[in-house]
Amino acid sequence: MNESHDQMQTQRRKRKGIVAGVAAAAILLAGSTFALWSAQEQVAGGTITAGQLGLTADPASWYDVSPDREFDSPVIVVDDDPDPLYAGEAISIGDFLVSPGDQLAATFDTTVTIQGDNLVAELSFEIPDPVGPPPSTTWDDLTLEYMVLVDGVVVVPLDDLAPTGSTSLGYFTDAANVAHTASTLAKPATGVTGGVANATVVVIATFDVDSVGYMNAEQLLENVIFKLEQVRGDGEAGAWVSAT
Repeated sequence: MNESHDQMQTQRRKRKGIVAGVAAAAILLAGSTFALWSAQEQVAGGTITAGQLGLTADPASWYDVSPDREFDSPVIVVDDDPDPLYAGEAISIGDFLVSPGDQLAATFDTTVTIQGDNLVAELSFEIPDPVGPPPSTTWDDLTLEYMVLVDGVVVVPLDDLAPTGSTSLGYFTDAANVAHTASTLAKPATGVTGGVANATVVVIATFDVDSVGYMNAEQLLENVIFKLEQVRGDGEAGAWVSAT
C-alpha cells in the first residue's frame, strides 16, 4: 500500500518536472531569434594584367639621294621592289654642304610597343620652328615629305610633311584587334604582331633650286619629337566605332 503510494508520488513529480521544463523552453523560445542559414566559398577571381604602350627612337641617319647623282656603292634607303624608291650615299649631316637642288633622306628607326586587347595608338612626328643665324632657311626653300615602313614594308606611302607642328604618321593596334567584326576602327591601323614593331620613318628633304637661304638640314630637323598616344572615345580619330 505504501509502496504504491510512493510510486504515484514519484510519477506526479516527474509530470510536474516535464511540464515545468516545457514551459521554460517556451519562455526561452519566445524571447529568442534564429540566424538565417548561410554558406561561403572562396574562389580565384583571376589576375588582371596591364597592357603596354611604349616608344623608342634612334637618332637620324642621313643620306644624299639627289636624283641626278650616281653613286659608286649606293645604299638602298627605301626599296620599292623591283627598283629602289630611294638610294644614295650615307653622309655626315654635320659636314655635308647643301646646295640648291639637293635631295636628302633622313631615316628614324623607332620601336613601337603596343599590347592591349582594345589598345589603339597614334604615332606622330613634330618639327619645331626653324632657328639659326640669319638668313635662316625658310620653309619656302624646301619641300618635306615622309613615309613609314614597318619591318621593311611601306605602310604609309609618301605624303607631305607639315613644316611645323605635328603630323600624324598613322595608327597602330595589336594585330589580334584587327579581327573585330562588331566594331571597327575609324581609320586604318597597322596590326602589330607580338606586341612590338620596328617602324622606320623616312623624311625626304628637297631643297629648291632657287633657294637663296641659309641651308642647314641638320638644323631644321635636329630636335624632332616622336609621340605614341592612345586614342579612345567618341569623336577621337582612329578610335573604335560601331561596324553597323
